[in-house]
Amino acid sequence: MQDALNQYLSRLRAAFPTFVTFGEGSKDLDAEERRDKIELVEVFQNEVAPSLKALPNDEGALAQTGADVITLFTRKLSNGAPQYLVGYRYTGPLQKLTASDRVRFAILTADLLYGDEPLVGRVDRFVPGLRALLADSAPATGWSAMSRSVTSLLLMVSDPSRHVIIKTREFNRALKAFGHEPMPNRALTGEDYLSVQSWLFGLRDAMTAAGLGPRDLIDVQTLIWVGDVNYSQDDTNRQYWVLGAYWDNSDDMTQTFVTEGRWENGFEDQYEEKVKQVRTGDRVAIKNSYTRKYNLPFDGHGCSVSCMDIKAVGTVTNNADDGHNLTVEWDADFEPVTIYQYTYRTTIERIQDQTAIPWIFNGVPQPLDALEAHYRKKAQEEDQPSGGPGSVPVNPEDGVMTAINTDTSVNRIYYGPPGCGKTYRLQQTLMPKYRDERGARYRFITFHPSMSYEEFVEGLRPIVDETTKELRYEVKPGIFREICELAEKHPRERYALFIDEINRANIAKVLGELITLIEPDKRIRADDGQCGIHLILPYSRLSFGVPANLDLYATMNSADRSIALLDTALRRRFQFEEIGPDPDLLPRDVEGIDVAALLKTLNERIELLADRDHRLGHAYFMGVATLADLDRVFAEHVLPLLVEYFHDDWGQIALVLVNRTLGRSEFVTTMELSPGQVFGKGWEAYATRRSEVLLRHRLVSEFTQAMYLGLLA
Repeated sequence: MQDALNQYLSRLRAAFPTFVTFGEGSKDLDAEERRDKIELVEVFQNEVAPSLKALPNDEGALAQTGADVITLFTRKLSNGAPQYLVGYRYTGPLQKLTASDRVRFAILTADLLYGDEPLVGRVDRFVPGLRALLADSAPATGWSAMSRSVTSLLLMVSDPSRHVIIKTREFNRALKAFGHEPMPNRALTGEDYLSVQSWLFGLRDAMTAAGLGPRDLIDVQTLIWVGDVNYSQDDTNRQYWVLGAYWDNSDDMTQTFVTEGRWENGFEDQYEEKVKQVRTGDRVAIKNSYTRKYNLPFDGHGCSVSCMDIKAVGTVTNNADDGHNLTVEWDADFEPVTIYQYTYRTTIERIQDQTAIPWIFNGVPQPLDALEAHYRKKAQEEDQPSGGPGSVPVNPEDGVMTAINTDTSVNRIYYGPPGCGKTYRLQQTLMPKYRDERGARYRFITFHPSMSYEEFVEGLRPIVDETTKELRYEVKPGIFREICELAEKHPRERYALFIDEINRANIAKVLGELITLIEPDKRIRADDGQCGIHLILPYSRLSFGVPANLDLYATMNSADRSIALLDTALRRRFQFEEIGPDPDLLPRDVEGIDVAALLKTLNERIELLADRDHRLGHAYFMGVATLADLDRVFAEHVLPLLVEYFHDDWGQIALVLVNRTLGRSEFVTTMELSPGQVFGKGWEAYATRRSEVLLRHRLVSEFTQAMYLGLLA
């Protein structure tokens, strides 16, 4: 303990030479590391804590209390600047909570800070409750760090003598240095927090024994933070770099670098002097640069926009000074991000413009309004070249622009109510285009709720050895990997994958990280090895990309799940084409009934009472040639669907089937029941509490021509 304490104290005094103890000679240190935290504590105690200690009964007041708690994370302090003690990557999801979510957040926070149970149980309720509240907005790879930061900041402002905000990387380094186990790589649990808190108490006691006089755990955290090997008081002393992960004819080395905790300049006689300029403590980011005209998160007004994917960020812990090798501690909780306009092409480049540093390294979102204004002005000043959707990737290592035609890569989803011919279009119109005398160049699959990544892409399969009869597991490719490999072997031919009912599966679960690779401008091309993106598959460890000559078509029933509810990532990567009911395909006279007009009438009513997604498809009526056929369609399809769509709301069902002249439905019968006859004497006691009339609704089982005509009259 003492050796580690001396090392941390030595680094702290090197950064703040006037420091003697906390309270003596610590003015500059307090201004840098303590003042904002203490001010935030005071704001919380005066403005927020009273409402949390006695939660208001009014839902609006509760929502405001939740909003007040969230505001703490970006609260502007007396110096006029907002503080980001936990980073925007973690505060952003909180700021998106709805009013009802803020109510729940206020209740969760009150329980965490002032609940009756021991702290372990309160933390174990708060963290899963927050995760459920955030749902899909929680960071995919940074949730464990977010759970620690958010939970510990709230505890700190409630009582800094017992709690302080946890910074994952710095705390883990300190835990190791002081001979303690680092925090488990998982969301915060009550036991995990108790373990760290106990260690902090021990460190505080050691600091007190050494005469340092820590006033609270904020001072303990100050020692951990400022005494860290990577602490930089003045950011002008810290350099920021962007690094490439491609070499000549190499695959993307990002995953290798991150796994092995290093970065390497793979060119024999290039960039060596720049690599030698990197210092211990500098921050670095692995990037991939390219340009794009379309599929941007803002309106680029037809301009080619310079883009840079940031795939990993970290801190340099050693430079071998050989012009090639850096040891890097990569941030485990980093979420990949794309930066626009402020981009770099070469393998290694020091970031000179400080503007982009918060966007790349601190999780602060890049303002898109300014970008849109910039490219609007640029489009007005320049004549943009015409062309269809596509992108022009940049070779990330030499800056050479290489054109790629992505127009031919099709990602399309046909959506609409059931029975409108979506699957029929796949089978009759599209599949023949991918078939010749040698056979089919496509695969067809129907998604279902239990569909998994292992089934679709690749996974382990049990295999029984025919000789030994022993069971073993082998990695087997799924249908998506198989069709990709076929397409890659025959780059001059087009292949296709047809997915029926795509919205019945959990798309994020089925595609996993491959959702990025299906974008047209991320596809790989046989004639240009630098284009596209490869990823390492988790089971086979193969380098995998989606070829540009593979087209993806899918169908989805909007009655099952509206297109508006689809995963945003999926919607952004596919074109959507609605296929709705087509009454013109139906007969006009079936024993005096205009079937086309009948479908049109029913759908107009359904759309007004429900929505477009629940209209009836024309396919149900395609085989109708007689009145008996129409009766069968109504009995077996139309009426059951209406009961399902309107959830037994018989008033709505009757309104869809109302006779225009009579003003009531002949397809629905309603009977008033005598409760006494149904329940006997058991009804008498119940009737004192329930006075409404009992009604029984039934669909008729026999239909007449007049009933159909009544719908159209």
